[in-house]
Amino acid sequence: MKNLDIFLTSALLLITACTTQSPNKPVSPPQTTVSAAEPVELCDAFCHLEKVQKQLDSGNYPEAIKSYDEIVDRYGDSDSNTDIGIVMAALQGKSFVQIDLLGDPANGLATVDGALKRYCFAAAETAFAEGCLALKANSIEPLLISGDTAEAAKRAESIRAGSNPTQEMSAIMPFLVWLAQPDSSIEPVRRAIADLSPEVEFRWKFNAIRDHYLPSLSGPQQSRAQCFITFFEVSDATEPALDACLKGPTPAGKASRKRR
Repeated sequence: MKNLDIFLTSALLLITACTTQSPNKPVSPPQTTVSAAEPVELCDAFCHLEKVQKQLDSGNYPEAIKSYDEIVDRYGDSDSNTDIGIVMAALQGKSFVQIDLLGDPANGLATVDGALKRYCFAAAETAFAEGCLALKANSIEPLLISGDTAEAAKRAESIRAGSNPTQEMSAIMPFLVWLAQPDSSIEPVRRAIADLSPEVEFRWKFNAIRDHYLPSLSGPQQSRAQCFITFFEVSDATEPALDACLKGPTPAGKASRKRR
């Protein structure tokens, strides 16, 4: 599952707004019109996000969920692009906690799909393209776990089609498509990895897949899946090691070092 990059990016924008804003000059984030009163709201929003981060760092995930809900309740009815961006970041963060940290893919999927329906319909998706992409990506694993493999493959393929070899999505999405159709060839996944730019770093989290989906696959399918997961997660993994793993009877083992 895609991690909290979008959420943390939004938090960084809020930090910038709060620490650089003079009292009488409104903040103007890209593609957004902000009133003179809005910097106070932005700083208040950052305080909420900062509280969530402390709760995540301490492992207090249920309280983090409550804090995300407070953000959504406070800003969810606003028409401001800035506020909508804050809400989308909160919903992405909430879904990550539900799916990967609390092991609750059903409620995580409900969070993601609710956000997609509310903010990512055709007329609005362009304005919030990055947030909508992250939410759609976060929906794929819980769809797999719920058994809706056709919809999972459809969403993964749509994201893959819009990606390029400088993005981790160009390899992660073919892998998720294969997970939805594990009797199919692994060659599209292998080709996508071979085409990656050398500077690509993987930050995808596979906790939910490993715990809730891999056990439903056959032994050989689990082995192949774990080979790919190890490649994506281990910082010094190599393609020759991946190929050796795919040819062998068992995966190389779980990752001990994560890509940064």
